[in-house]
Amino acid sequence: MISVGEALQQIHRHTPPPQISRLRLPDARGKVLAEDLLAPMDSPPFPNSAMDGFAVRWADVQPAREDRPVELHVVGESEAGHPFEGEIRSGEAVRINTGALIPGGADTVVPVEACRLEGTAVRILEVKQKGQHIRWQGEEFKQGSTLLSRGTLLEAPQLALLASCGIKEVTVYASPAVSIVVTGRELVSFDQERAPHQIHDSNSIMLQAAVQFSGGRVSMLQRVSDNLEQTVQAIESAAKAGEIILISGGVSVGPHDHVKPAAERAGFRTVFWKVNQKPGKPFFFAVNGKKLLFGLPGNPVSAFMGYAVYVHPLITRLCGKESAWPTARLPLKSDYRNKSSRTQLLRIAILPERAEAPRVVLLTQQGSHMISSIARADGFIIVPPERALRSGEFVQVHLFPWRIDHGLHRSDLHQ
Repeated sequence: MISVGEALQQIHRHTPPPQISRLRLPDARGKVLAEDLLAPMDSPPFPNSAMDGFAVRWADVQPAREDRPVELHVVGESEAGHPFEGEIRSGEAVRINTGALIPGGADTVVPVEACRLEGTAVRILEVKQKGQHIRWQGEEFKQGSTLLSRGTLLEAPQLALLASCGIKEVTVYASPAVSIVVTGRELVSFDQERAPHQIHDSNSIMLQAAVQFSGGRVSMLQRVSDNLEQTVQAIESAAKAGEIILISGGVSVGPHDHVKPAAERAGFRTVFWKVNQKPGKPFFFAVNGKKLLFGLPGNPVSAFMGYAVYVHPLITRLCGKESAWPTARLPLKSDYRNKSSRTQLLRIAILPERAEAPRVVLLTQQGSHMISSIARADGFIIVPPERALRSGEFVQVHLFPWRIDHGLHRSDLHQ
Protein backbone atom coordinates (compact mmCIF):
# COMPACT_ATOMS: atom_id res chain seq x y z
CA MET A 1 0.00 0.00 0.00
CA ILE A 2 1.39 3.37 -1.02
CA SER A 3 0.83 6.93 0.20
CA VAL A 4 -1.30 9.58 -1.49
CA GLY A 5 1.84 11.44 -2.55
CA GLU A 6 3.40 8.31 -4.04
CA ALA A 7 0.19 7.53 -5.91
CA LEU A 8 0.14 11.01 -7.42
CA GLN A 9 3.79 10.66 -8.47
CA GLN A 10 3.16 7.29 -10.13
CA ILE A 11 0.17 8.62 -12.06
CA HIS A 12 2.14 11.68 -13.16
CA ARG A 13 5.04 9.47 -14.26
CA HIS A 14 2.78 7.41 -16.53
CA THR A 15 0.76 10.30 -17.95
CA PRO A 16 1.36 10.72 -21.70
CA PRO A 17 1.90 14.18 -23.18
CA PRO A 18 -1.24 16.14 -24.13
CA GLN A 19 -2.59 15.68 -27.64
CA ILE A 20 -3.54 18.60 -29.86
CA SER A 21 -6.32 19.05 -32.39
CA ARG A 22 -7.51 21.62 -34.88
CA LEU A 23 -11.02 22.92 -34.26
CA ARG A 24 -13.39 25.35 -35.90
CA LEU A 25 -13.73 28.50 -33.83
CA PRO A 26 -17.35 27.82 -32.71
CA ASP A 27 -16.27 24.40 -31.38
CA ALA A 28 -13.33 25.71 -29.35
CA ARG A 29 -15.13 27.14 -26.31
CA GLY A 30 -13.58 25.85 -23.10
CA LYS A 31 -10.45 24.59 -24.87
CA VAL A 32 -6.89 25.75 -24.24
CA LEU A 33 -4.67 27.14 -26.99
CA ALA A 34 -1.77 24.83 -27.86
CA GLU A 35 0.22 27.52 -29.70
CA ASP A 36 0.75 31.26 -29.76
CA LEU A 37 -1.63 33.04 -32.13
CA LEU A 38 -0.30 35.99 -34.13
CA ALA A 39 -2.57 38.74 -35.34
CA PRO A 40 -3.26 38.31 -39.09
CA MET A 41 -4.21 41.97 -39.42
CA ASP A 42 -4.09 45.36 -37.76
CA SER A 43 -6.82 46.33 -35.32
CA PRO A 44 -8.59 48.49 -36.14
CA PRO A 45 -8.01 47.40 -39.76
CA PHE A 46 -8.65 50.94 -40.99
CA PRO A 47 -9.01 54.39 -39.38
CA ASN A 48 -12.61 54.88 -38.30
CA SER A 49 -14.77 57.21 -36.30
CA ALA A 50 -15.41 56.74 -32.58
CA MET A 51 -18.40 59.11 -32.70
CA ASP A 52 -21.33 60.16 -34.81
CA GLY A 53 -20.43 63.53 -36.24
CA PHE A 54 -18.48 65.11 -39.07
CA ALA A 55 -15.08 64.23 -40.52
CA VAL A 56 -13.09 67.41 -41.16
CA ARG A 57 -9.61 68.85 -41.72
CA TRP A 58 -7.94 70.21 -38.59
CA ALA A 59 -6.51 73.10 -40.58
CA ASP A 60 -10.08 74.23 -41.37
CA VAL A 61 -11.64 73.92 -37.92
CA GLN A 62 -8.81 74.81 -35.54
CA PRO A 63 -10.07 78.39 -34.91
CA ALA A 64 -13.71 77.30 -34.31
CA ARG A 65 -15.41 78.80 -31.26
CA GLU A 66 -19.05 78.81 -30.21
CA ASP A 67 -19.22 82.56 -30.77
CA ARG A 68 -17.19 82.25 -34.00
CA PRO A 69 -18.18 78.95 -35.63
CA VAL A 70 -16.47 77.67 -38.76
CA GLU A 71 -18.85 76.87 -41.60
CA LEU A 72 -18.09 73.92 -43.94
CA HIS A 73 -19.87 72.47 -46.95
CA VAL A 74 -21.18 68.92 -46.39
CA VAL A 75 -20.20 66.87 -49.47
CA GLY A 76 -21.41 63.40 -48.46
CA GLU A 77 -21.65 60.75 -45.77
CA SER A 78 -19.45 57.88 -44.59
CA GLU A 79 -21.54 55.07 -43.09
CA ALA A 80 -20.34 51.91 -41.36
CA GLY A 81 -20.00 49.44 -44.20
CA HIS A 82 -20.57 52.10 -46.88
CA PRO A 83 -17.65 54.56 -46.97
CA PHE A 84 -17.49 57.96 -48.61
CA GLU A 85 -15.83 57.74 -52.00
CA GLY A 86 -13.48 60.60 -52.53
CA GLU A 87 -11.28 62.96 -50.56
CA ILE A 88 -12.17 65.95 -48.43
CA ARG A 89 -10.86 69.26 -49.67
CA SER A 90 -10.43 72.51 -47.80
CA GLY A 91 -13.75 73.94 -46.65
CA GLU A 92 -15.55 70.58 -46.83
CA ALA A 93 -16.94 68.10 -44.29
CA VAL A 94 -18.36 64.58 -44.51
CA ARG A 95 -21.07 63.32 -42.20
CA ILE A 96 -19.77 60.19 -40.47
CA ASN A 97 -21.21 57.40 -38.31
CA THR A 98 -19.50 55.49 -35.50
CA GLY A 99 -17.26 52.80 -36.97
CA ALA A 100 -17.25 54.29 -40.47
CA LEU A 101 -14.07 54.73 -42.52
CA ILE A 102 -12.37 58.12 -42.14
CA PRO A 103 -12.44 59.74 -45.59
CA GLY A 104 -9.20 60.67 -47.33
CA GLY A 105 -8.00 64.13 -46.39
CA ALA A 106 -9.82 64.14 -43.02
CA ASP A 107 -7.83 64.00 -39.79
CA THR A 108 -10.38 64.94 -37.11
CA VAL A 109 -13.96 64.07 -36.14
CA VAL A 110 -16.29 66.62 -34.57
CA PRO A 111 -19.20 65.03 -32.66
CA VAL A 112 -22.73 66.09 -33.53
CA GLU A 113 -23.06 67.83 -30.15
CA ALA A 114 -20.43 70.37 -31.25
CA CYS A 115 -22.04 71.04 -34.63
CA ARG A 116 -25.08 72.80 -36.05
CA LEU A 117 -26.35 71.48 -39.37
CA GLU A 118 -28.07 73.98 -41.64
CA GLY A 119 -29.04 72.47 -44.98
CA THR A 120 -25.87 71.48 -46.85
CA ALA A 121 -23.69 73.45 -44.46
CA VAL A 122 -22.45 72.53 -41.00
CA ARG A 123 -21.26 75.00 -38.40
CA ILE A 124 -18.43 73.72 -36.20
CA LEU A 125 -18.77 75.20 -32.71
CA GLU A 126 -15.81 73.61 -30.93
CA VAL A 127 -12.82 71.32 -31.64
CA LYS A 128 -10.51 70.36 -28.78
CA GLN A 129 -7.59 68.77 -30.62
CA LYS A 130 -6.35 67.40 -33.90
CA GLY A 131 -7.15 63.72 -34.43
CA GLN A 132 -9.93 63.63 -31.85
CA HIS A 133 -12.47 60.79 -31.94
CA ILE A 134 -10.54 58.74 -34.51
CA ARG A 135 -9.65 55.11 -33.96
CA TRP A 136 -6.37 54.80 -35.82
CA GLN A 137 -5.40 51.73 -37.79
CA GLY A 138 -3.36 49.33 -35.65
CA GLU A 139 -3.75 51.29 -32.40
CA GLU A 140 -5.03 48.16 -30.58
CA PHE A 141 -2.52 45.73 -32.09
CA LYS A 142 -0.43 45.36 -35.21
CA GLN A 143 -0.34 42.51 -37.71
CA GLY A 144 2.16 39.89 -36.54
CA SER A 145 1.94 40.77 -32.85
CA THR A 146 0.94 38.09 -30.32
CA LEU A 147 -2.82 38.00 -30.19
CA LEU A 148 -3.22 35.19 -27.61
CA SER A 149 -0.52 33.08 -25.97
CA ARG A 150 -0.32 29.31 -25.72
CA GLY A 151 -2.16 28.16 -22.61
CA THR A 152 -4.98 30.71 -22.95
CA LEU A 153 -8.42 29.36 -22.07
CA LEU A 154 -10.86 30.15 -24.84
CA GLU A 155 -14.10 31.57 -23.55
CA ALA A 156 -16.52 34.15 -24.95
CA PRO A 157 -14.15 37.19 -24.91
CA GLN A 158 -11.26 35.28 -26.47
CA LEU A 159 -13.47 33.75 -29.16
CA ALA A 160 -14.83 37.21 -29.95
CA LEU A 161 -11.28 38.54 -30.37
CA LEU A 162 -10.34 35.73 -32.74
CA ALA A 163 -13.55 36.10 -34.71
CA SER A 164 -12.88 39.83 -35.12
CA CYS A 165 -9.65 38.90 -36.92
CA GLY A 166 -11.37 36.40 -39.22
CA ILE A 167 -9.62 33.41 -37.62
CA LYS A 168 -11.59 30.30 -38.60
CA GLU A 169 -9.71 27.50 -36.81
CA VAL A 170 -7.46 27.16 -33.77
CA THR A 171 -4.98 24.58 -32.50
CA VAL A 172 -5.98 23.47 -29.02
CA TYR A 173 -5.24 20.74 -26.53
CA ALA A 174 -7.57 17.86 -27.30
CA SER A 175 -10.10 16.60 -24.80
CA PRO A 176 -9.03 13.07 -23.79
CA ALA A 177 -11.52 10.32 -24.57
CA VAL A 178 -12.70 8.66 -21.37
CA SER A 179 -14.47 5.28 -21.12
CA ILE A 180 -16.59 4.62 -18.03
CA VAL A 181 -17.46 1.15 -16.77
CA VAL A 182 -19.65 0.72 -13.69
CA THR A 183 -19.79 -2.71 -12.06
CA GLY A 184 -22.35 -4.20 -9.70
CA ARG A 185 -25.22 -6.61 -10.20
CA GLU A 186 -27.18 -4.75 -7.51
CA LEU A 187 -27.39 -1.59 -9.62
CA VAL A 188 -30.30 -0.35 -11.70
CA SER A 189 -30.53 2.87 -13.68
CA PHE A 190 -31.78 5.97 -11.89
CA ASP A 191 -34.82 6.05 -14.19
CA GLN A 192 -35.89 2.45 -13.49
CA GLU A 193 -37.87 0.91 -10.67
CA ARG A 194 -35.66 -0.96 -8.20
CA ALA A 195 -36.34 -4.13 -6.27
CA PRO A 196 -35.90 -4.09 -2.49
CA HIS A 197 -32.42 -5.66 -2.83
CA GLN A 198 -31.25 -3.18 -5.49
CA ILE A 199 -29.94 0.38 -5.46
CA HIS A 200 -29.98 3.10 -8.06
CA ASP A 201 -26.73 3.58 -9.97
CA SER A 202 -25.38 7.03 -9.13
CA ASN A 203 -21.78 6.46 -10.23
CA SER A 204 -22.55 6.41 -13.97
CA ILE A 205 -24.09 9.86 -14.07
CA MET A 206 -21.65 11.22 -11.46
CA LEU A 207 -18.53 10.12 -13.33
CA GLN A 208 -19.94 11.19 -16.69
CA ALA A 209 -20.66 14.68 -15.36
CA ALA A 210 -17.29 14.84 -13.59
CA VAL A 211 -15.39 13.93 -16.75
CA GLN A 212 -17.24 16.56 -18.73
CA PHE A 213 -16.56 19.17 -16.05
CA SER A 214 -12.86 18.32 -16.08
CA GLY A 215 -12.74 18.81 -19.84
CA GLY A 216 -12.76 15.18 -20.95
CA ARG A 217 -14.99 13.55 -23.54
CA VAL A 218 -17.01 10.51 -22.52
CA SER A 219 -16.53 8.00 -25.35
CA MET A 220 -18.21 4.98 -23.73
CA LEU A 221 -20.48 4.34 -20.75
CA GLN A 222 -21.33 0.76 -19.79
CA ARG A 223 -22.65 -1.06 -16.76
CA VAL A 224 -21.63 -4.71 -16.18
CA SER A 225 -22.47 -7.35 -13.63
CA ASP A 226 -19.94 -8.79 -11.19
CA ASN A 227 -18.68 -11.33 -13.69
CA LEU A 228 -15.03 -11.86 -14.68
CA GLU A 229 -15.62 -12.54 -18.39
CA GLN A 230 -18.01 -9.61 -18.76
CA THR A 231 -15.54 -7.34 -16.98
CA VAL A 232 -12.68 -8.44 -19.28
CA GLN A 233 -14.82 -7.74 -22.34
CA ALA A 234 -15.92 -4.37 -20.96
CA ILE A 235 -12.31 -3.31 -20.29
CA GLU A 236 -11.23 -4.39 -23.78
CA SER A 237 -14.05 -2.35 -25.32
CA ALA A 238 -13.27 0.59 -23.05
CA ALA A 239 -9.59 0.52 -24.07
CA LYS A 240 -10.57 0.68 -27.74
CA ALA A 241 -12.92 3.61 -27.16
CA GLY A 242 -10.88 5.75 -24.78
CA GLU A 243 -7.46 6.88 -23.65
CA ILE A 244 -8.54 6.82 -20.01
CA ILE A 245 -10.67 4.06 -18.50
CA LEU A 246 -12.62 4.66 -15.31
CA ILE A 247 -14.11 1.65 -13.54
CA SER A 248 -16.15 1.93 -10.37
CA GLY A 249 -16.59 -1.06 -8.09
CA GLY A 250 -14.96 -4.47 -8.14
CA VAL A 251 -11.55 -3.31 -6.88
CA SER A 252 -11.60 -4.68 -3.33
CA VAL A 253 -10.75 -8.20 -2.11
CA GLY A 254 -14.14 -9.87 -2.19
CA PRO A 255 -14.93 -12.98 -4.29
CA HIS A 256 -16.91 -10.85 -6.75
CA ASP A 257 -14.27 -8.13 -7.20
CA HIS A 258 -12.91 -8.85 -10.69
CA VAL A 259 -11.47 -5.55 -11.95
CA LYS A 260 -7.80 -6.16 -11.15
CA PRO A 261 -7.54 -9.68 -12.71
CA ALA A 262 -9.78 -8.61 -15.59
CA ALA A 263 -7.56 -5.62 -16.35
CA GLU A 264 -4.46 -7.82 -16.34
CA ARG A 265 -6.15 -10.30 -18.70
CA ALA A 266 -7.02 -7.37 -20.98
CA GLY A 267 -3.33 -6.45 -21.25
CA PHE A 268 -2.96 -3.87 -18.48
CA ARG A 269 -0.01 -3.83 -16.10
CA THR A 270 -0.69 -3.01 -12.48
CA VAL A 271 1.16 0.09 -11.28
CA PHE A 272 -0.34 0.14 -7.80
CA TRP A 273 -3.33 -1.20 -5.89
CA LYS A 274 -4.45 0.23 -2.56
CA VAL A 275 -3.61 3.70 -1.27
CA ASN A 276 -3.22 4.60 2.38
CA GLN A 277 -6.24 6.90 2.42
CA LYS A 278 -9.80 7.14 3.65
CA PRO A 279 -12.11 6.96 1.86
CA GLY A 280 -11.00 4.96 -1.17
CA LYS A 281 -8.29 2.63 0.08
CA PRO A 282 -8.80 0.00 -2.69
CA PHE A 283 -7.78 2.43 -5.46
CA PHE A 284 -6.32 0.69 -8.52
CA PHE A 285 -4.11 2.10 -11.29
CA ALA A 286 -2.85 0.18 -14.33
CA VAL A 287 -1.40 1.02 -17.75
CA ASN A 288 -1.32 -0.51 -21.20
CA GLY A 289 0.99 1.54 -23.40
CA LYS A 290 -0.48 5.05 -23.27
CA LYS A 291 -3.83 3.80 -21.99
CA LEU A 292 -4.51 4.58 -18.32
CA LEU A 293 -6.97 2.59 -16.20
CA PHE A 294 -8.31 3.80 -12.87
CA GLY A 295 -10.20 1.41 -10.64
CA LEU A 296 -12.37 3.43 -8.27
CA PRO A 297 -14.22 1.99 -5.28
CA GLY A 298 -17.92 1.35 -5.74
CA ASN A 299 -19.08 3.55 -2.89
CA PRO A 300 -20.04 6.87 -4.54
CA VAL A 301 -18.16 9.08 -2.07
CA SER A 302 -15.00 6.96 -2.37
CA ALA A 303 -15.33 6.97 -6.16
CA PHE A 304 -15.79 10.74 -6.31
CA MET A 305 -12.95 11.53 -3.92
CA GLY A 306 -10.63 9.21 -5.86
CA TYR A 307 -11.66 11.01 -9.02
CA ALA A 308 -11.21 14.43 -7.39
CA VAL A 309 -7.72 13.73 -6.05
CA TYR A 310 -6.23 11.71 -8.93
CA VAL A 311 -8.27 11.80 -12.15
CA HIS A 312 -9.47 15.41 -12.32
CA PRO A 313 -5.92 16.85 -12.14
CA LEU A 314 -4.82 14.38 -14.82
CA ILE A 315 -7.58 15.34 -17.25
CA THR A 316 -7.06 19.05 -16.71
CA ARG A 317 -3.33 18.63 -17.45
CA LEU A 318 -4.11 16.75 -20.66
CA CYS A 319 -6.45 19.62 -21.59
CA GLY A 320 -3.53 22.06 -21.27
CA LYS A 321 -4.52 23.57 -17.95
CA GLU A 322 -1.84 24.14 -15.34
CA SER A 323 -3.97 23.65 -12.26
CA ALA A 324 -6.81 21.44 -11.14
CA TRP A 325 -9.00 22.63 -8.27
CA PRO A 326 -8.68 26.25 -7.15
CA THR A 327 -7.27 26.37 -3.64
CA ALA A 328 -7.40 28.71 -0.68
CA ARG A 329 -5.67 28.85 2.68
CA LEU A 330 -8.40 29.37 5.24
CA PRO A 331 -8.66 28.99 9.03
CA LEU A 332 -10.25 25.91 10.58
CA LYS A 333 -13.34 26.48 12.72
CA SER A 334 -12.48 23.87 15.36
CA ASP A 335 -9.84 21.35 16.41
CA TYR A 336 -9.40 18.11 14.47
CA ARG A 337 -7.11 15.17 15.06
CA ASN A 338 -6.56 12.40 12.54
CA LYS A 339 -6.14 9.43 14.86
CA SER A 340 -5.98 7.04 11.93
CA SER A 341 -2.88 5.65 10.25
CA ARG A 342 -4.47 6.62 6.93
CA THR A 343 -4.57 10.00 5.18
CA GLN A 344 -8.06 11.49 5.49
CA LEU A 345 -9.80 13.11 2.50
CA LEU A 346 -12.31 15.21 4.39
CA ARG A 347 -15.25 17.04 2.85
CA ILE A 348 -15.68 20.55 4.18
CA ALA A 349 -18.01 23.52 4.16
CA ILE A 350 -16.97 27.16 4.26
CA LEU A 351 -18.81 29.40 6.67
CA PRO A 352 -18.78 33.10 5.78
CA GLU A 353 -17.79 35.35 8.65
CA ARG A 354 -18.79 39.00 8.63
CA ALA A 355 -15.89 40.26 10.70
CA GLU A 356 -13.27 37.70 9.76
CA ALA A 357 -12.05 35.51 6.95
CA PRO A 358 -14.34 32.59 6.01
CA ARG A 359 -13.78 29.52 8.16
CA VAL A 360 -13.54 25.84 7.28
CA VAL A 361 -15.94 23.39 8.93
CA LEU A 362 -15.67 19.63 8.59
CA LEU A 363 -18.94 18.06 7.46
CA THR A 364 -20.26 15.69 10.10
CA GLN A 365 -21.34 12.97 7.66
CA GLN A 366 -18.08 11.62 6.26
CA GLY A 367 -19.23 8.05 5.53
CA SER A 368 -18.26 6.70 2.12
CA HIS A 369 -21.89 5.79 1.41
CA MET A 370 -23.24 9.26 2.26
CA ILE A 371 -23.54 10.99 -1.12
CA SER A 372 -24.95 14.11 0.53
CA SER A 373 -21.47 14.75 1.94
CA ILE A 374 -20.11 15.44 -1.54
CA ALA A 375 -23.27 17.17 -2.80
CA ARG A 376 -23.09 19.67 0.05
CA ALA A 377 -19.32 20.02 0.23
CA ASP A 378 -17.59 23.24 -0.79
CA GLY A 379 -14.35 21.30 -1.21
CA PHE A 380 -12.02 19.04 0.68
CA ILE A 381 -8.84 19.02 2.74
CA ILE A 382 -6.16 16.32 2.91
CA VAL A 383 -5.00 15.48 6.42
CA PRO A 384 -1.94 13.20 6.84
CA PRO A 385 -1.98 10.29 9.33
CA GLU A 386 -1.96 11.19 13.03
CA ARG A 387 -1.94 14.92 12.25
CA ALA A 388 -3.54 17.33 14.71
CA LEU A 389 -5.10 20.57 13.51
CA ARG A 390 -5.97 23.42 15.83
CA SER A 391 -8.86 25.85 15.70
CA GLY A 392 -7.78 28.92 13.73
CA GLU A 393 -4.98 27.06 11.96
CA PHE A 394 -4.85 27.80 8.23
CA VAL A 395 -5.35 24.75 6.04
CA GLN A 396 -5.08 24.20 2.30
CA VAL A 397 -8.60 23.84 0.90
CA HIS A 398 -9.30 22.34 -2.53
CA LEU A 399 -12.44 24.12 -3.67
CA PHE A 400 -15.23 22.85 -5.88
CA PRO A 401 -15.85 25.70 -8.36
CA TRP A 402 -19.59 25.03 -8.51
CA ARG A 403 -19.75 25.80 -4.79
CA ILE A 404 -17.60 28.95 -4.59
CA ASP A 405 -20.47 31.20 -3.62
CA HIS A 406 -19.52 32.16 -0.10
CA GLY A 407 -18.06 35.60 -0.71
CA LEU A 408 -14.48 34.44 -1.16
CA HIS A 409 -12.45 37.21 -2.74
CA ARG A 410 -10.44 36.24 -5.80
CA SER A 411 -7.33 37.29 -3.86
CA ASP A 412 -8.10 34.45 -1.43
CA LEU A 413 -7.92 31.87 -4.20
CA HIS A 414 -4.87 30.25 -5.77
CA GLN A 415 -5.37 28.87 -9.27
